[in-house]
Amino acid sequence: MVFMAATAFMAASPHAVAQTTAAPSPPPTNQQRSPEEARLREEWRISMAQVSLPKKGCFEAAYPSREWREVPCTTAPDYPAPPRHGARPLVAGKGNDIAAQAPTGFISTAIGSFDTVSNVTSESGPIANTGPPIANAYMLQLNTNFFTSTACSASPNPDCRGWQQFVFENTGTFGRAFIQYWLLKYNKPCPAGQSWNQFSFTGSTDISCWKNNTGGAVAVPNQPITNLGQLSLSATVSATGDTVTLANGATGMIYARNGDNAVDAAAGWTIAEFNIFGDGGNSAGGSRASGCDASCCCSTSADRWSPTPGRCCGSCTPPSPAASGSRPSPSGPA
Repeated sequence: MVFMAATAFMAASPHAVAQTTAAPSPPPTNQQRSPEEARLREEWRISMAQVSLPKKGCFEAAYPSREWREVPCTTAPDYPAPPRHGARPLVAGKGNDIAAQAPTGFISTAIGSFDTVSNVTSESGPIANTGPPIANAYMLQLNTNFFTSTACSASPNPDCRGWQQFVFENTGTFGRAFIQYWLLKYNKPCPAGQSWNQFSFTGSTDISCWKNNTGGAVAVPNQPITNLGQLSLSATVSATGDTVTLANGATGMIYARNGDNAVDAAAGWTIAEFNIFGDGGNSAGGSRASGCDASCCCSTSADRWSPTPGRCCGSCTPPSPAASGSRPSPSGPA
C-alpha cells in the first residue's frame, strides 16, 4: 500500500491511497458524529471504492449499505482537460504537492481526499477555461502517469503514451463524475469509429486523441467549495474495466460510473496524482490551479498566477479556481 499526502492550493492538504489489488435516514452532522462513527464511515467509503458495480452504468450508495443502486446517467462535458504542456514538475501546489507511487507492480485502486482545508470560503473560475468566472466551478482529478499502452499500437510515434483521468467536475449548479482517456502524441488521425477527438496544443505539430467514457457521467449534487474537506475521489482499474467514484463524507453518499478501459491503465499505472484544478484542467500553455499562489494578483488575461508570492508572469491565462480573501498558510508538510 502506498500513501500520498501533500499541501495544495488554498491550504487544502490532499491525501491519496493507492493499493495493488432504499436510502436510509439523513446521516448525522459532523458535530453529532462520534469518533467511532467517523471511523466506520471512513472504512465503508474505502471498501465501497472496491465493490464492483453490477453492470455498465451509473450508480449511487448510501451509508451503511454495501449495495449499489442504479440511477440515470447525465451527459459528460464535451471538452478536454489536457495535460500540462511542457516540462512536468515533480511538485505542484505551493511546492508541497506530491504523488503516490506503487513500490512494485501497478496501481489498481487510488483514493484522493483532503486531510485538512483551511480558510476556504469561496472560489470562482470559468467553465472549460473560457467565459466569465462562475462561483464553485472546479474539477477534482485523480490522474495516472503517462504509460505505454496497447491503444498506441497503430501510432507511428514510438513515444505515444496512454493517460487516464478520473474526474469530478462541479459547474456551480451541478456536479458529475466521469473518466477521460488520452492517447498522447498519437501523431496521426485518431482511431475511427471509437469516438476519439483530436487535440493539439497551439504551435505544436503533435496530435493527441481524447474521449470520455461512453454512456455519460454519474450525476452528483452541486458541491460548493466549502464541501472540499468532505469529498474523496476514487479510481479503480483492472484488465477488464475501470470505475470512478465520488464520495461525500457529510451526507454519506457515494456516486459511481464505470468506463471503457480504453487505454488499458491496469497494465501501466504506477503513479497517482490527485489535486484540485480549474474546470477544464490546464489550458494550452497555461498553468494548473494547483500550482498557483493565492496571493498573486493577476489583472489581465495575459497574466498567470505565479508560484512565487506576489509575482505574476506573462504568456498564459489565469488558471482556476481562484481563492478569495487573504492567502492562507499551508497546512501540509513543508
